[in-house]
Amino acid sequence: MWRCLLSILVFVLHGAPASAAPITYILSGTGSGDVNGTAFTDAPFTFTFFGDTSNVVPVAPQIFNNGLETVPATLEIEEFSLATLTDVGVFSNTRISSVGIQRPFLDIFIVSSPAFGTYDLRTAIGPIDGVASLPLSQGPFSTSLGEVTFDSYSDGASFEARTMAVPEPASVLLFGLGLAVVTRRFRQRRRH
Repeated sequence: MWRCLLSILVFVLHGAPASAAPITYILSGTGSGDVNGTAFTDAPFTFTFFGDTSNVVPVAPQIFNNGLETVPATLEIEEFSLATLTDVGVFSNTRISSVGIQRPFLDIFIVSSPAFGTYDLRTAIGPIDGVASLPLSQGPFSTSLGEVTFDSYSDGASFEARTMAVPEPASVLLFGLGLAVVTRRFRQRRRH
């Protein structure tokens, strides 16, 4: 029995490490626009996206995407309720050192910084301060509060990606094996 457990332990410890991890992307800045016809001016806002590093895909040379229709996201604009977003995702474009938010085929918000020159959305980074820009082809996007449109952004913006620690299978197996040994010793002592 112990040989079998030892064989399983050696196999798991030498297996491939887990590479997927939950990741949260946070983009914030100050901007003006409207929420379902109600204007806001120079209001702080924060986009938050909840994804998984295994969902990051290269969509073109040096362009990576996480989401688009599958990533839960929220938008918080000062003086408005928290809104949930649909049909949006996070992208990075290492060619122009930028990250941002996009709808299918249209960017919503872009943050540029030299720090994004090699960033592929798979790791934690930041917070990184950068320059905000309004894309040339930006229109309203759907939220739980209605249509949101940004007319302008202030120059400063911030991007951060946070990963959450997830135990690897080998760690879980070691914990389980240790628990089994303690349980067996406890039962042996109870019998004697």
